[in-house]
Amino acid sequence: DANTYVVADQTTGNKGQMTTFTIPDDGSTITKVAQIEHSDSYGSWNSMIPIDKDKVLLAYSGNSNLDGYIKVFEIPEDGSSITETVGYEHAQSGGYYHSLVALDYDTYVLALQGSSSDGFIRTFDYTRAANTVTPRISSAVVAADNATIAVTMNETVFNATGGSGNLEASDFALSLSGGAATLGSTTPTSISKSGNVYTLGMNISGTPTGFEEITVIPVDNSIYDASNNEASTNQVMNQDYLTDKVGPTIVSTVVGANNSNVVVTFSDAVFNSSSGSGALEASDFAVSVSGGTASAVAISSVSVSGTAVTLGITITGIANGSETITVTPAANSV
Repeated sequence: DANTYVVADQTTGNKGQMTTFTIPDDGSTITKVAQIEHSDSYGSWNSMIPIDKDKVLLAYSGNSNLDGYIKVFEIPEDGSSITETVGYEHAQSGGYYHSLVALDYDTYVLALQGSSSDGFIRTFDYTRAANTVTPRISSAVVAADNATIAVTMNETVFNATGGSGNLEASDFALSLSGGAATLGSTTPTSISKSGNVYTLGMNISGTPTGFEEITVIPVDNSIYDASNNEASTNQVMNQDYLTDKVGPTIVSTVVGANNSNVVVTFSDAVFNSSSGSGALEASDFAVSVSGGTASAVAISSVSVSGTAVTLGITITGIANGSETITVTPAANSV
């Protein structure tokens, strides 16, 4: 639950262990609840992710050859016990630096260092009996205009037991963190369905910077499958980021020592089309000079390195150092 945590680590005796703890919201105490030995030899380079409301997936290195193992453990929401349910040896003689991620509700990707220090990526499916599969969010994808988020469920779902009732907007809850935009309502403004995909309307205020993370969770006691399994409020694949709607800004302009170029640094990588592609050209910028003795400036070339755009310039007249060069993106060009 929200106050229960699980840690997998290697002990000083070179064994792998898993421990559950409870920590209240105010962080005032840390209480150990349960502990098991998940590997009797080494148990190092642990990587663990939640895969269901009461299950975690653990990858680690075990025995003297540091073979690679991947296991599923069942842990109740109060953390009172830790039980291994299934295990698999995925690498013999070498499996290090594990890094697990969830691809969808039953497929998981593991990156690791194997024999001869080579890098490997492996995928694993964790299949359960249909009547034990709980409804889960497989993906959450924000629309380009930030007006909606498409939530894909792993199976057909209903808003009542007995396999009846269409989902309503109030069966989901939204939250937003980070960035500059805000969320007007935690309840979606609308809902539409296409197969197992539910498109939820979002009331976003302000201009998103792309750093806003939107989270979708099923409301408690609101979403069920045909076997009456309830969707947990603890989800894994239920987050996405809003689309950046803040245009790039010029962070700095620096004229080269010999006055042959000016480096314009933007807040983001820039292109000459709205599709995020297209090489910048001289016509995408306007440049002017004021003050001093130089009378004009023209762009002769453009090169890009990351967010820095170097404009080759040709100056008319001899500059005395009192000139100010102004660079402006052309309308609808950058």
